[in-house]
Amino acid sequence: MGVKATTPCAQVKLNTRCSNQSLLQKIETLFDKTNLPIVLLIDAEDQQRITHLYKLADRLVVILIYLRRSTREASETIFRENEYFLPGNVSITEACKLGTKFSSRCDTSEKKDQIDELVQDVRSKAKGHLIYEFGMTAYQEQFKGIQSFVRGYLQIEENTSNEFNPSQKILGILAFVYYYGQTSMPCQFFASLLGWQENYDVSIEDFPYLVRHFIVPSQNDSRENSIRISHYLVAKEILEQLLTRGRSHSDASRSSRLSGSAKDHLYDFVMMFLTEIKKRKSKSNGASGIIAEILARTLIFRETLDVAENDMVTKRKLSKLLNDVHCEQPFTERISIIQKLIELFPENANFHAHLGRIISICRPDEEERAEQCFETAVNLCKKCTNGKRGTELDERITNTLRHVYHMYGMFYLQRISKYTGRSHGEKSVYMRSVEAHNIQNLLLHYARQACYFFKETRDLTLLGYEEAYGYVGEISTRLRICEWVHHCMPVKDISEYLKATSDSEMSSFVTDSITVILELFVQCLGSVDMEDLPHDFFKNIHWYNALFKDKAKDLQKLEIVDDSYSRRVKAAMIKLKYGKEDTLGTLETISSKQDITEIVRLCELNFKVLDCRDVPLSKGAIDLEHKDWINAIRTDAFSEIYTIEDVLMRIRRWHACLRSPNSTFYLFIFLTAYGIGRVDNIAPNAELLREASQLQEKMKKLSKSLSKPRKPKEWFGKGPGVKAIIPSRRVHKSDNGLVRAGETPNTHLAIFKGTICRPNAKRQSGYIQMDIGENVYPIKLFFVPVRTAEQLIGNRYAGERVEFVMAFTFADGYEAYNVAKLKNYQCSNCKKKVEITSDRVWEICSCGKTVNTFD
Repeated sequence: MGVKATTPCAQVKLNTRCSNQSLLQKIETLFDKTNLPIVLLIDAEDQQRITHLYKLADRLVVILIYLRRSTREASETIFRENEYFLPGNVSITEACKLGTKFSSRCDTSEKKDQIDELVQDVRSKAKGHLIYEFGMTAYQEQFKGIQSFVRGYLQIEENTSNEFNPSQKILGILAFVYYYGQTSMPCQFFASLLGWQENYDVSIEDFPYLVRHFIVPSQNDSRENSIRISHYLVAKEILEQLLTRGRSHSDASRSSRLSGSAKDHLYDFVMMFLTEIKKRKSKSNGASGIIAEILARTLIFRETLDVAENDMVTKRKLSKLLNDVHCEQPFTERISIIQKLIELFPENANFHAHLGRIISICRPDEEERAEQCFETAVNLCKKCTNGKRGTELDERITNTLRHVYHMYGMFYLQRISKYTGRSHGEKSVYMRSVEAHNIQNLLLHYARQACYFFKETRDLTLLGYEEAYGYVGEISTRLRICEWVHHCMPVKDISEYLKATSDSEMSSFVTDSITVILELFVQCLGSVDMEDLPHDFFKNIHWYNALFKDKAKDLQKLEIVDDSYSRRVKAAMIKLKYGKEDTLGTLETISSKQDITEIVRLCELNFKVLDCRDVPLSKGAIDLEHKDWINAIRTDAFSEIYTIEDVLMRIRRWHACLRSPNSTFYLFIFLTAYGIGRVDNIAPNAELLREASQLQEKMKKLSKSLSKPRKPKEWFGKGPGVKAIIPSRRVHKSDNGLVRAGETPNTHLAIFKGTICRPNAKRQSGYIQMDIGENVYPIKLFFVPVRTAEQLIGNRYAGERVEFVMAFTFADGYEAYNVAKLKNYQCSNCKKKVEITSDRVWEICSCGKTVNTFD
């Protein structure tokens, strides 16, 4: 029985115009209607987009099957734990079954012999075969393998002119975009080649018989009336034979790559294709945009994953097409292709930025020319935005801006690397040959530009879309400048250099970098899943510790003006002491009471300054500083107990200043903690709970652009004051599926009582109304009935009295875990039933009698 018979299955078509939020709504609808896992097949979409969709759907039971064509053999590829290689060649078992199936459909003995030969090839491992070869052998009389099949229908030898005939041109273009871009072409594009007027509505039936042998409607594409070549290897063989005029060697056809002879003629073919596009470039923005997207996928897009020399998973520097085009220094062909793209689409910022990037790679001495390309791209981006920012922008414009800014930042980072080297201890040729003082101002300019563009990248990045790269880029920039100072300035020791040049711009940049780099590390770790972090992130931690860790004590002694910035530097230095070779020193690693108390003191001094300012100097730093303070006052090393009321007062000021996602979330938590009245012997407060409810709606909107918004960030515990709010790192799932607060013997989750709300009809979503007291604003907590130990699913459990622990999440605000039926014990005095939660052994009955669980 197939998967489709047991659970809902759906396919996301290639280049779908649906946003991820729209896709998520469709998945949620399927899930809510069926209460079954959803299997989602996604063929050759943008991997970054798939990652984002996966994170948005983390609450749902969804199996994402992401198919991406591999241009390498399995042995040449490094696979992650959840990646599998599906070979195109059939196995021995499959070959035998296919042989039996198709032999019975052969109408001649010759065809049966050919089928037997295919099976024997696979059995003897003499030659691999693809599944469609069996079908073609059985049903097409002239089929004798891909090479002869393609040659027979292309009829290249019969075309004695230097030009391809219309059918060959059509097949060449389709093969080209499918082989290099894994995409299709609109039928309408070929109207003039087919002899029709441009306004004629072309369909697949209008193509010649010869062409129809190779094409199929594109089922995996959101564009209507589009066609593609039937198979990747057929596309490759068409290209091979057209580019070599049918003179390719038989060995070339056995590979999934083009032969060297074919690559020699690839550039001319690309320029012919672009000339065809120029002839019929549509005035319609929609049609023009489709062609631009096809060209970007075919000519520019790089494989998401590749294997570098050090066996780390990375990206190619250039697209497969640009790598295949045969060229030598000064790589004129590569640059000409992108220049031709810009001639066709002069308003496309992405193409201008890619030209700048390719010039910087292929002709590193032409930096000014590359910079002009990036400047043009940035100006075009600004023209598109019309002054809008962030969420006001269309998703496609945001993606373009993000890529352009990141490429521009990397361009400046590349310029810096010429003088600094690319890792700790590495010296570049330029570093040795150029006087340090001659390039100090130039490097500083490059670094500031790079940091600016990487910050813009971060501001435009939706979580789940390569979100680490805006952080890693700026971290790498700042580390390279610090490394250059370490090697090239007259005073070799960084701490001595900073002391001697405290009033210089370079000294300020390095001092600034000590704390900014640490902040960027922490921000990145807080927003990116560990498995999504690039290798450079961990390499940079090692680099940072190598430069600064051993000098932390000396750096703490620097006589820096006592201001908010210098206090952040001092706090960073304290954390730095606790770092190890490849791990950061963070609040959680600090064991000294004196050090944690000093960090709290430094934060609070900065809060006093902040309260007197109208405009904060660094919103990101202020946001992180408040999170640091909240975490520091909850550590075991910090002995003073802050009340919920004290912390709420500070968080209100934080939120009034920034209104950031973090300030909104923590204001919601502490309004709830105070409003429930469970801590510090305070009475429940309905107004505070009502205010928390209003923030809950804002958080739901914010959660749409956050990574894993349904993952608990904080928990309600039993500690005194602020320590009643337990960070998620201290809470773990035990073997029996229940969550427990571990870390210290005194850390325990609070257990609450409540009633399951009606109708409780869904397996994956339900609500519990918490017991708070009379005339208090009600709190409803989300829970997942199917995940309860007692399977509290269905209408019969509506109204059931339960106990639970409470987590705080961005998506739902409150979520109940460890949901279980409340146990009742009879009072020996009045015979009433008394509810006792699992964390207690006795309660006082309303009659005054003590009721024990062991009675």
